[in-house]
Amino acid sequence: LLPGFADLDVIERIDASAWLRDNLSIAQSEDVADDSDDLFDEVRNAPIIICNDGELRPPVDVYQPDSKLASAVLGDKAPSPDMVGAYKTGSERWLEFFRQLDMPIEPRLADVLKYAQLLAEDDSDIEKASKIQTVYEFIKARVTSELQDSQNISEEMEGILEELSDTPWIPLRQEPRDLICFKVPEDYFACPSEVYFPRVGQLIASQAPITILKPEPARRVRQIMGFPEKAPVELVMEHFREVLNACSETETMPKEAILVGALGQIYRFFGGQAPAENDDLDEETEGQAIVDTHDLESDFHDVPCLWDQEMKKFWIPDHVFKDNVRYLEPWRRTIRSSEDAIERGYTTLGRREEPTVDDLKQVLVEISTSQSEIRNSEH
Repeated sequence: LLPGFADLDVIERIDASAWLRDNLSIAQSEDVADDSDDLFDEVRNAPIIICNDGELRPPVDVYQPDSKLASAVLGDKAPSPDMVGAYKTGSERWLEFFRQLDMPIEPRLADVLKYAQLLAEDDSDIEKASKIQTVYEFIKARVTSELQDSQNISEEMEGILEELSDTPWIPLRQEPRDLICFKVPEDYFACPSEVYFPRVGQLIASQAPITILKPEPARRVRQIMGFPEKAPVELVMEHFREVLNACSETETMPKEAILVGALGQIYRFFGGQAPAENDDLDEETEGQAIVDTHDLESDFHDVPCLWDQEMKKFWIPDHVFKDNVRYLEPWRRTIRSSEDAIERGYTTLGRREEPTVDDLKQVLVEISTSQSEIRNSEH
């Protein structure tokens, strides 16, 4: 019966399937050679299921009709039995038969991979991003579950993620909204290793693409899925320069509320505190170690980069102090924060603790110079 199943016409296929449905258990119980498992596997791997697209497939490759998860993740690419036509009559008995055949309910990883790759190649699907969001959520949940069960992912999952690592399937943000100096990506999709999540958007918006996928995975899951573990300090430095350049022109000056929030994130990062993780991991110590490998003070010592909220301007770090220097204004300035991380960021960028004698001398020179310029202008 099984070898010639594909040669039967539609009616004969349904009759043959009904015979298998009603007699498979009997045949297994009467198997004197004790090959019932082999018989069951042979049936499950034979193309005997009439699918909703008219194709014949083996039960192992066909999802049970009531598998909402498979249809939700794989959409119309989840093959299922033709319950409208071939198996309409006596549907309950057919459903029991499909369960007996142990047809899959949860999306198989191989099918998820093929579907993700298919979506990545299809530029005509207007619902592509929302479909990928569903696939992403399934993969993220599966990786998280495997890690919780065994602290590692399966070889199958590892292979799937390796395949996807070279596939541009991650949808990218195209609108800046509240991100300062946002650079519109050239493409709509990218590989996981090239993409960051919105949590660090204000740190790298001008330097790297940002995904629209949500929610962001926990750090280890993110790393396993091939996304960057954290924002590199080099990118943050370059983005900071772009922000400062934008603030130097009235036409490109960001709105104050957005600017203050973005600068706070950048200063915190330079102070060793990255934006909080979803899984509440402590990033502060690790962030500090990253920043300490870069001499930010030498990079920004002569760049106006410390924001003065009261005066609405940037100061060069060498002219800013932690101690009160009101007596040196408007030539020098005190800038402080109530947040320890921002305070460390100011210091990392070159803010001084207190003025020295040389600072006082320099201020006197600047005062003298300014007075001379005033007198010359009057003449």
